[in-house]
Amino acid sequence: KKKIETKKLVKKSKVKKTTRIQKLKKVDKYSEEYLMKKHGLQINENKKIKKVNNKKNKTIAELDDKNSGFGFYGYLIFIIVFVVMFFGVLNLSKDYIVSLYPLSAVYIDYLYEVVDIIKTIILQLLNQF
Repeated sequence: KKKIETKKLVKKSKVKKTTRIQKLKKVDKYSEEYLMKKHGLQINENKKIKKVNNKKNKTIAELDDKNSGFGFYGYLIFIIVFVVMFFGVLNLSKDYIVSLYPLSAVYIDYLYEVVDIIKTIILQLLNQF
């Protein structure tokens, strides 16, 4: 005799969970509230930016639109003036340096030859056009 086992199908009732989707208040990343809360920056009406330390409420840095620094051309002029002054001082003190370090005469002459070659190349390029 064979026993026949019957399997009972059990259906589990699935309950759908309803979740509330809450719309979060979106804060603009560059708003005054967000910058103060996230980074500790305080923006005033007169366009000064202050970084405030939250613990002691001290001003760490102030930036002003009027003081923007040298800029690109300022740095370019500064570097050109510095290089010209360097070669001028080297030209004036070449004899003294050679008397202290005799082997440096060859290197100083090579440096001036390279500068003359570069100057010649630039002048020829400018005269070509």
